[in-house]
Amino acid sequence: MIGRRTFENSYKRPDNNSLLEVLIDMNYEEIPPIFEVLPLSHTALTLSLSNEKVGLVREYLFEEFCELNFRSFTSWGIKIPLTEIMSYSDSLLKKSLTRLKDDYSKKAKQTFKSIDYKDILSYMKERASSRDSLHHIYKILKIGMNSPPEMCDEIFCQLVKQTNNNSKPKSANRAWKLFGICSGVFGPSGRLRLSLLNHLVSIEESESVQIAQRACFCISRLERTYENGTRLSLPTEQEIKCMKAMKPFPVKVYTLSGSSMIMLLESFDNANDLKIAIVQKLKISVNKFPLFGLYEIFEEEEYEERYIQENELIMDLVSSWQAKSPGNFKLLLKIRLFIYQGPKDQILPFIFMQTAFDVIRGTIVITGKTVVQLAALKLYIEMGKSKILDGYLANNLIYYIPSAYMKSSQLSNDELIERILKKYNQLGEMTKSQSQAKYVEMVSSCPLFGSCIFYVTFQEASGNYTLPKDLMLCVSYKQVMIYTRNYRSELMRLEYSEISSWGVSTDRLALFVAKNGYQVQFLFKTLQGRVITNLMQGYVNLKTSRPVAHGYDNDPQTRKIGLSRDLAIKFPALAMKLFK
Repeated sequence: MIGRRTFENSYKRPDNNSLLEVLIDMNYEEIPPIFEVLPLSHTALTLSLSNEKVGLVREYLFEEFCELNFRSFTSWGIKIPLTEIMSYSDSLLKKSLTRLKDDYSKKAKQTFKSIDYKDILSYMKERASSRDSLHHIYKILKIGMNSPPEMCDEIFCQLVKQTNNNSKPKSANRAWKLFGICSGVFGPSGRLRLSLLNHLVSIEESESVQIAQRACFCISRLERTYENGTRLSLPTEQEIKCMKAMKPFPVKVYTLSGSSMIMLLESFDNANDLKIAIVQKLKISVNKFPLFGLYEIFEEEEYEERYIQENELIMDLVSSWQAKSPGNFKLLLKIRLFIYQGPKDQILPFIFMQTAFDVIRGTIVITGKTVVQLAALKLYIEMGKSKILDGYLANNLIYYIPSAYMKSSQLSNDELIERILKKYNQLGEMTKSQSQAKYVEMVSSCPLFGSCIFYVTFQEASGNYTLPKDLMLCVSYKQVMIYTRNYRSELMRLEYSEISSWGVSTDRLALFVAKNGYQVQFLFKTLQGRVITNLMQGYVNLKTSRPVAHGYDNDPQTRKIGLSRDLAIKFPALAMKLFK
């Protein structure tokens, strides 16, 4: 009995692909701290803030913010100086440092009370607590992630207080660690941001190397959190461990070759940041960058694949996996805008991987002698011109022949193997690029070549047009096709010149198509309308030689929708299982 195919073993020789760098798993201890190899001169002025921004920051004194926004504190009827209020204390505060305005919502006031001033001191070991330090970190982070900006300001002001003039090294170090953790998860309001940066820059320029590095760490995280947005998921315990040590977090990214890369990420890095890092690592030219996309895949009974929006925070995804099924979620890099430009295409290895994957999985339906020819060619690409060990194909046939074909074929497995080896031995000498190009060109005539498939439900159409209810919308560089859900019937093939426009709502997609001199509206039900139209627009831009937008969406709502995984494309259990 043939077992289910696994992603790790689908392609046996990733090391033959010179474009890909295959890395082994990296232990936490092997990751260097961010500042370990940086000279002291590489401070926030060069790492985090431009000279222009530093000049702007210097105009916003933290002391001025405190004078305008801090409460007045007294002791025995005598007003406490601001410098003392801003300095470390191991005593619990009886009220907030910042003033709450009368028009704050009840929710904001409730949130503020829940801080209770104890968690920061408890984490600093300045107050006895029966809870572990992780409990106090999570409580503070939950408040910062789910509260109005004014509450975040209060947390940061308390952290400034506890790190300012703290003569206890261990206490100060723990306070700085907490400062760094919070800075990468949520940020201050606009009224505090520049003043807080001013304070940290002054600390970095005047304190010891260790404190200067902590301040610089906070500056870079505050700025990137400001750019990319507040986290939606609490960091994992391992991520918090990395943040305490000022280390990036190792994340494995897979390709369709079965190889993987270890990428080092920060709490605030989004999909666009990660894609830039990967493309640079693989030395792919800049003009190919928009063609790639990152995908979140999940495999259990079904294989689910979801395009990760450019503004989604990768560590939000990693954290959310921990609460669901961590072993079944993976990050996958593949081509999003699929276009084959000949055997000299720089990304030919990726095009081959994706084409072979679609053939084996059954997304591209191949029949007849072509199946055997492709299997022989794939064997040649992986093994070269060498003697194939006895029993190799018998144990790995499912990696070369689509399972649907094996089920429907009248040939036995032994007969299939015999035909594959015969064809393999007839192949002439070719370079790896030539053989990959030949494989792709043999498949390129298939209608679904390079298509991204979306399951949609037909709602209605204008005129006399009607379609079955359950459909597949197949979007490629050449056209948009409509198939029945089981791949058996092609119902409609639309050139981009025929699609005059489209419209999207939360769960509807409308295509306006020119048919026989009339405009026909097709309405489909799908949650993926925006993903589909962005893909079509990308292909239209490629065809018309216009710049391809990278798809970055500043709307934070898209991050929440993505994290819900409502946009995942689900393939039936027949689809190949990718991961062990």
